[in-house]
Amino acid sequence: MKREDIAYYYQPIVSAVTGKIRALEALMHVEMSMLKSPEDVLCLAKEEKCLHDLERITFFCAAEGYCRLRANGKVRGDELLFVNWYVSNQPIMAID
Repeated sequence: MKREDIAYYYQPIVSAVTGKIRALEALMHVEMSMLKSPEDVLCLAKEEKCLHDLERITFFCAAEGYCRLRANGKVRGDELLFVNWYVSNQPIMAID
């Protein structure tokens, strides 16, 4: 599974008080015909023992996508970004 096989859509989370977008939730969209849902992707990644790789792809691609939205003026830039993923008990980044 490669980065280009997965896209992320950003679901706005709106304040019931102000009506302003307070956060965005990154939602995985699979660009592969044999996998129909994010659950299928997670199951395959777990079976193939590459769940940690998928978590890294999810974390970084979702953040990069948010940065592109911000750079293109599609979001204000002060919203929170929620990224959900299955926890593989491995760090996302190695700290030297």
